[in-house]
Amino acid sequence: MKQTNKALKAKISELESEVARLQKKDEYNGWSNYETWNVALWFGNDSSEYWNEEAQTAYDEAEADKTFTKEENAVYALAAQMKDNAQDYETYGIKIEGFCADLLNASLRVVDWHEIARHYMEEVDKEAVEA
Repeated sequence: MKQTNKALKAKISELESEVARLQKKDEYNGWSNYETWNVALWFGNDSSEYWNEEAQTAYDEAEADKTFTKEENAVYALAAQMKDNAQDYETYGIKIEGFCADLLNASLRVVDWHEIARHYMEEVDKEAVEA
C-alpha cells in the first residue's frame, strides 16, 4: 500500500509539473502570450504617452464599489478602451477584409487587455486625486 501511495504521489507531482509547464508555454517576453506582448510593444512604442494619460484619467474617474477597488475598476475601464481602440483599425485608415481580417481578429481575441492595462496602471499617480 505504501508503494502505491508513493507511486501515486509521484504521478501527481509529475502531472502538476506538466500542467505548470503547459501554462507557461504561451508566455512571451514576460507577457502572458505573444499577442499581448506585441500589442503592449506597439502601444509602448507608438502611443505610450497617450496610454499613460488615459490610465491616469481612468484612475481619476474610477470609484470603488462593493465588488471591486478603485484601481480594479480603473483597470477594467482602461482595458475596455484599449481593446476598442485596437479593434477599430479603420480609424487608422486601414481596411482589412476576408482572410487577413480573420487572422487579425483571432490574434486580438487572445490579447490579455487587463494585463496591459495593469501595466499602465502601475505608473499612475494614485495620490493626486485621493489627497
